[in-house]
Amino acid sequence: MRSILNTVKSRYDRTISERTQRLDPDVRRELADEVEAALNIHGAGGDGSSHHEFGASVSPGAGTTLTRDEIDSAIAEIDEALIVSRAKLSELERSEQFVGVRCRRYRLALEGRAAELDRLSSAAAAADVAPDNEEDAGAEEQKDVEGGGDGGDGGDISAQHPRTAATPMRPPKSAQELAEMREKQIKDEGALVKVVETHRNMLADVERMRRTIVDLEGKREVILHGRDMARDFLIAAAEAEELEAAGELQRGACPLTPASVARGPRNEVNVSEVDGTRGTAQSEEVSEHE
Repeated sequence: MRSILNTVKSRYDRTISERTQRLDPDVRRELADEVEAALNIHGAGGDGSSHHEFGASVSPGAGTTLTRDEIDSAIAEIDEALIVSRAKLSELERSEQFVGVRCRRYRLALEGRAAELDRLSSAAAAADVAPDNEEDAGAEEQKDVEGGGDGGDGGDISAQHPRTAATPMRPPKSAQELAEMREKQIKDEGALVKVVETHRNMLADVERMRRTIVDLEGKREVILHGRDMARDFLIAAAEAEELEAAGELQRGACPLTPASVARGPRNEVNVSEVDGTRGTAQSEEVSEHE
């Protein structure tokens, strides 16, 4: 993994260096001054706005380069938003997990109670249950999964302990009581559906908060990446200036000397020597004729 990251970084560095060297020297110097002022290097000021294509690419915004104070302020705001969002996400996750566990327990309890009602209905049909006026010493009205009947918590299933719904049911004393027990079952199942819907909404809230955090982290990386690109551009611009200066020094060792001579002898015959030899030979011929 480290080798891959090093390869990507080297290619990125090479690309920005090549692009910087291809810029017109005057444009590069002007852009470097703007970026340097935007980053407030050496105490420089300025808004750092740039309309050049390369300037737009190194800036974190759409076509403008942020100043150092603006970058620091933006990062601080994002960091604060991340702290709040992560705390909110933790709270949402705890609530969602609690309600999710309760939903699963209530569903199992209601399924068990539905099976018990079916068994009692079958037994009542077989025995033809008649009303029984004897008081049951341990009798109390069966608590439903909403938390204790009609006068309890107003039909809030989440207030009911899961084990209550799974409590063994006493046989009904009449067919009417059995019908009432079935009505409670239907009512409790409807309440559970609402709680499940609430849990589904909580899951959606958790997912939205996670995406918000991812977006904030992405914006933070974009700003930091833009700042790093601006700094890399300044380094590449300085290197390009050094290369150009070194090339000019190499080519211009003597400003009045032709480049071919400045590069040194290449086994060429000196023109002056040839002309001098030719002039000497012509003088000798004239002397002989005289």
